[in-house]
Amino acid sequence: MAIERIGRIGMKCIRALWLSALFSANAFALDISVPTGFKSQLVNQNVGGGVSYLPDGDAIGFTLDYVNGPAIFRFDANGDGFPAGGSEEYVHFDSSIFPDFVQVAPSGKFALFGVTGSEAAVYRLDLQSKAVTRLFLSPGNYEVTFLDDDHAYLSSNPEGFNPSGSNVVDYLDLTGVPTLTPVIRIPATPSGPIAVNASGDLYYIRGTFSFPAPPGSSALLKFSASSLVWARVTGNALVESDAERSTPLDGGYDLVFHKGSNGGEFFLSTISDKIFRIDEATLAVTELATFADPTFPAATFLTLLRPTGKFEAGVPAQAVLGIGLATDFFSTFSFVQVFPETLDSDGDQVPDASDQCLRDSGKSQPLKCGCGSSELDSNKDGLVDCGVIRNFTTNLRPEISSFSVSSRRNAKVTFEKLAGRGYKYEVELREPGKNGKTKKFTATSNVFTVSGLKKGSYTLKYRIVRQSGKTVSRSKTSAAISLLVK
Repeated sequence: MAIERIGRIGMKCIRALWLSALFSANAFALDISVPTGFKSQLVNQNVGGGVSYLPDGDAIGFTLDYVNGPAIFRFDANGDGFPAGGSEEYVHFDSSIFPDFVQVAPSGKFALFGVTGSEAAVYRLDLQSKAVTRLFLSPGNYEVTFLDDDHAYLSSNPEGFNPSGSNVVDYLDLTGVPTLTPVIRIPATPSGPIAVNASGDLYYIRGTFSFPAPPGSSALLKFSASSLVWARVTGNALVESDAERSTPLDGGYDLVFHKGSNGGEFFLSTISDKIFRIDEATLAVTELATFADPTFPAATFLTLLRPTGKFEAGVPAQAVLGIGLATDFFSTFSFVQVFPETLDSDGDQVPDASDQCLRDSGKSQPLKCGCGSSELDSNKDGLVDCGVIRNFTTNLRPEISSFSVSSRRNAKVTFEKLAGRGYKYEVELREPGKNGKTKKFTATSNVFTVSGLKKGSYTLKYRIVRQSGKTVSRSKTSAAISLLVK
């Protein structure tokens, strides 16, 4: 597995050497190869500084723009038309700031993001009020991975490019004033990616200051959840020899964990044209995506939507992998989504390709009430009212919810029940034949029964009557129904 790795601050310097001019996101054509049973989608958004999914399938992006400065923004990754125009900007920095990462909390209520440059700090963005708060200074910050909304791990190298400097992984407590407790300290290594598995074990890629990274110069280190607690309680940070697993790598840029039905796995990005899939149990490596572009495609940031959902071909699957991609020697940025062809975004066991209500787990067709609303019969009259019982008007055309004819030639019909009380029902029943008589009835209940019918086909219709004092008002007449008596 030929994987190259470099820290994000280091990558900034290398990009600066490559570029004569840097533009914000531009549309570009790209060939994307994925395994059989998977699909890819290219979204024209500049996420060169980081990207993270929101629970609803949209994403928060961090632009990379040396000319105008980076910005945090929300963009329409799920295709629902929100935000209007495709994106909405939250905060903009000047060109003295360099973006490091952005990570949405599990609840989707806020995000953390890191910057370096004229200042090095971690910020909090409230995604409801859109307020931005600087939480603490953090030189060399690289990445945050959440345990829950109140707790996370932060990977950083405060000494930057000092070859003897240590990468530190801190336990971050957000319950009050944020506190940082070092739990891992790896000497002589740049800042690196981290991810937490379903058991709370932490994986970290120990890299190298060399670029390109020599083969085997990096390692995927696993630190158990219990050892991390011990380090936090005792104040003794873990070192590389404390890792319960160390797997050689040729490098790596970003890492996300997926807990699927077949066990845990990682997705690993590189500053190259490939995305790798690593089985947690066996460490078997497969290629998930390859990007073909004549001007150096570079896969960087990763984010995973619904990380506990299936990510398998041939079965209803829910997880989606989002990939930050740079081309043209980091002058163009965009976002790629990779997902199974059988993607079932709302978990209703109907693949998106056949689902007319992609974000409604209760239905796959709009039916009467539309997507996002249940087919509710609030007053239990047998008619779907979508949660709103109709009021009486003279233009109302009432409906018939059900009817049945028994073997004893009795007919039972259920009429629409309106909001309020005191309504009557004027019923017309036409007997079989061309010259059949029309009989009229008045009922005070919306359930009407007529007995002793002869064989033949009857026609029934009705209207609703409301009386207020001496004023009598009548609705329009319902559509006629046929009652076949055998």
